[in-house]
Amino acid sequence: MKAIKADPNVSRVAIVEKWQAFAQRGKGPRGVRQDAFGIIDILALDRIKGVRGIQSTGTDFSGHMNAILGEKREASMDWLTTPGTTFELWGWRKLKNGRYEPRIRVFSLNDFLHDLPEGF
Repeated sequence: MKAIKADPNVSRVAIVEKWQAFAQRGKGPRGVRQDAFGIIDILALDRIKGVRGIQSTGTDFSGHMNAILGEKREASMDWLTTPGTTFELWGWRKLKNGRYEPRIRVFSLNDFLHDLPEGF
């Protein structure tokens, strides 16, 4: 959160990912993390870029990127086709000095425009 708050163009930041303690997936244990619209963990109001939707992950950057471009494609496109929004994936890695560094991928609508169904 510090990294996004450090941006002078960002006026507000909110964590929108929620823990649903009583939700159950199949026969496994209860509890599931639920992202806003199925894709967003953090919202940031940016005076230049608009409303930034951010998916944040640890070391599974490529797994999250594949999910965004695959199974989360429709939700991602809905977000990006809404005026004034951007969508980013932030992956975090720990450096030798103990600090964390983000790897950031900013998605555009062009990332999703291959193999669209008719009428989209």
